[in-house]
Order: sequence, then structure tokens, then C-alpha cells
Amino acid sequence: MSNLLQQLSDAVVSGEEELAAAAASEALTAGVDATEAAIQGLTRGIDEVGQRFAEKEYYLTDVILALDAFKAGLQVLRPHIKSTSTGEGNHDVATHIQNSVQAKVQIMLCGDPETSTAACRCNTCVKIYEQMSAFVAK
Repeated sequence: MSNLLQQLSDAVVSGEEELAAAAASEALTAGVDATEAAIQGLTRGIDEVGQRFAEKEYYLTDVILALDAFKAGLQVLRPHIKSTSTGEGNHDVATHIQNSVQAKVQIMLCGDPETSTAACRCNTCVKIYEQMSAFVAK
């Protein structure tokens, strides 16, 4: 992983919103593809947070801070992530990335990979779902 992608991942892992936004901007300036930055940088950071949470190294507050950093980075990258066309119309790749991360976090917190994003109704998942949905709507 390039240094810029690692910076994005590290910003998410450390829960640093401003650092994530700055790293995303720097990656774009350096010519890194926005989709690659989101997947190989931001999403890898969330994966690391999930691992640390599973190992009881991170707590719920760390997960929430990581999500805030993820959102800050994605907000910078989102305008540069191209939508793809499918037989069913345009596909918003940024929204897909966002929903994928949301599902990962819910599995991380609830531990049930069979629970769909909309189906889990625990208080934590409901709050995260509302927070992430509000971000997607921006």
C-alpha cells in the first residue's frame, strides 16, 4: 500500500477526522484514484478498527471516532468517485462503499453476519445507521 493510502488508513484507525480529510485531499492531489483511496485507504482502516475491536483493544468510542474519520475522508473523496452504469441504471460507488462499511461495523458490534443493515435494531446499530444515513443524504 502506498504511503498516502497508509496515511488514510492510519487516520481512520486513530479516529482523526482532520487528518483523514487532509490525507484524502493529499491523495487526490498526488493523482491517486478516489475509489482506490476510499477502498484501499479508508476501508482498510475500518477493517483494522474491526480487528482491534474484536481483540478488545478498541471500544465503542474508538469505533465511532473511526467512523467519523472515515466519513471525513470520504466526504473529500466522494465528488471524485465516479458512478458506474449497470443495466439497472447508475450505481453510486461512494454510497456502496459507505453501506459496505456500515454493514461491517454492525457485524463488528452485533456479531451476526446474517443480520442485514436494516434488520438490526439494537440501539447502537440504530444510532450508527441514522448517522451514516444522514451522511449519505448530504
